[in-house]
This record gives sequence, C-alpha cells and structure tokens, in this order.
Amino acid sequence: NYYKLSLELAYVLGAVEGDGYVGFQKFNGVISKGHIGLEVKDKDFALYFKDKIEKWSGLKISFRARNNTDRWVTTLFSLRAAQFIYDFDIYSLINSNNEIKSSFLKGLFDSEGSVSGSNLDKPRIATRFIAFFNTDLKLVYLVKNLLESLNVKVQNIDKRRGGFKNSVYYRLRIGGKENLQKFRDKIGFSIERKNKKLDDILKSYKTK
Repeated sequence: NYYKLSLELAYVLGAVEGDGYVGFQKFNGVISKGHIGLEVKDKDFALYFKDKIEKWSGLKISFRARNNTDRWVTTLFSLRAAQFIYDFDIYSLINSNNEIKSSFLKGLFDSEGSVSGSNLDKPRIATRFIAFFNTDLKLVYLVKNLLESLNVKVQNIDKRRGGFKNSVYYRLRIGGKENLQKFRDKIGFSIERKNKKLDDILKSYKTK
C-alpha cells in the first residue's frame, strides 16, 4: 500500500522536499540503486522522519550519527521507494484532505521553517512570526495555498538574497496570534525547540 496517500507518505514528501533528498546510482548507464535520505542536527526530527518513512515503506531504515558532527542521518535504501518519491506530483496535494495537507506542511516546516520572536516582554515592539524559506517560488505559493486552505492566513511573501553565492530565495511569513495558534494546532513541528519557541511566543501575547 506504499502508493496510497497516507499521513506518513505526506510527511515524507514534505521533509524530502525540504532538507531531505532522493539519490540514484547507475551501473552501465542503467539506474540500479536508489535511496531516500535526511541529514539534520535535530535528533527528534530525524527520529520522527525515521518513524514515518518506516511506517510508509514497511522497510528497515538506516539511522546513525555522522562521525565527528552533531548531525543525524536517516536513509532508506530502495530503488522503488526512491523512484516513487521522485516522481510524485506534490502539487496534486492541493486536492487532498486537510489531514494530508497538514502532514505534508509539517514535513516542510520541520525542514525549512523557522520560529522568530524578539522583545516578547514589550508588546509594542515585539516581533512574532513563523517563516518558510525556499528558492522555488512555485513551491512557496503551493505552501501559501495549502496553509490558507487550512484557514491559516499568510502575512506576506518577500524576495531576499543570502546564503550560498548570495542567491535569491523567498520567505513566506505567518503572523498574528490567531494564525500562529492555528498553525500550532493544525500543523505544528516534530522538533521540540521549535514547538517551545512557538509556545513562548503565544504565551507572550498575554504580557501587559
């Protein structure tokens, strides 16, 4: 049943579209091996991804700490699984149910989402928002459409420069107590540090 659009598959698709990757190896010009992987610094994220991809694929997953680093590597070695993920049309998810949309977005925001809050004890100058970053504007607008279909309003999308070779990327922002609350309740993160920061931001709205 790996081809059925489950919550686990939706999460894997989101994570792979973000920090994850699909790779193939050729032998005599023919693709003979494939894998799906994720390498991240948050162990809870890596373990959550491992759990979802195991439940989706029904296969054993390689999980390890990269030598002399603080990063965790999760890998599924399967040509069939890799080809399936590589070929999947994520833009078709706009027609899926809300639970599938939420699971896909959770994988994406675990990978390329951030929670920002500053001056939380000073409401008049406080900044509070969740952001999603990507170089693919088409993907950013898919995220916007998925969020708004869940009644989570997007504050703005802006064009920025930075990172490798000062390249162009896009930032999508979600702001306002109501929208941040909806994001937490409907999507959330698998990463504890992001969840804690979001909770701290939401609690700060009560500060006078």
